[in-house]
Amino acid sequence: MLLDLDGFNVTQSSAKPNGDELGIRAHDQENMELLAFLFLTPQNHAQTSTTCLRGDIDQAKKDSAGHVSFDEQLNPNGTDTKDFATALLTYANGSKHLYKYSGYEDQCLVIQIYADKNSSLDLPRATTVLQRQRYDPQYVPSSKDKFIYAGVLYRTEQYKASIPVYANFLANTPTGKETLTARRVATDNMGMALGMSGQVDAARKVFLDAVQKDPTYPLYYYNLACADAEQGDATNAKLHLQQAFDRRANVIKGEAMPDPTKDDSILKLKKDNDFWIFVQTLK
Repeated sequence: MLLDLDGFNVTQSSAKPNGDELGIRAHDQENMELLAFLFLTPQNHAQTSTTCLRGDIDQAKKDSAGHVSFDEQLNPNGTDTKDFATALLTYANGSKHLYKYSGYEDQCLVIQIYADKNSSLDLPRATTVLQRQRYDPQYVPSSKDKFIYAGVLYRTEQYKASIPVYANFLANTPTGKETLTARRVATDNMGMALGMSGQVDAARKVFLDAVQKDPTYPLYYYNLACADAEQGDATNAKLHLQQAFDRRANVIKGEAMPDPTKDDSILKLKKDNDFWIFVQTLK
């Protein structure tokens, strides 16, 4: 999906593993909410805009189990083509939801626009917003797209699913000043995702490789300390924490050093009195 969200702020993003679904929620400065979902339909490899529309509306009826009623108006503006289909659903309480659908092979895109509770949808404006949204089934994800998708997976705690996406991003993104921040974030998140998925040795390798290539970034050392703590190694945890805080001036702009006294991994060594006294000195 190629979304034009000019005038909107993204308020939520969601994703499912294996690239099965990506969702975006956005809100404008007034009362308009936009939802967009691009998803796979393994059970149907012959999707069109019409089949995606029909499947979505039929599912909405099924989910409501007759408790929520609405009237549907297909192609409300008389502008539908083979590439997209639209529908206007009007609910019993008078609220209106405008939809746009596209589909190809096993992919469906659905975009929904509606107004906040106790507000009325400005249909002409909603129609204009929908007309700006596009779908290109042949689109090849860019490096930036992969970074965003991995970040969505990571933020929604789908750590294991984010790992190969981050790895793909790093493998296909050239090194250089212009990509340094993104590569640091991707490396940091991939290593932490490995650790949180129980692959502590793999996480350690990621951070050891990272400090060889980018030795000034403090969070690589910090996360090595977390890996040490997870494995009960207070000596190396202390070493890596000191190395991290020695480089604290090199955090990414807007980023802050973690507080090790509140870190679940570091807390596993709290009973080591000498280590914990040291940790409490770090600022």
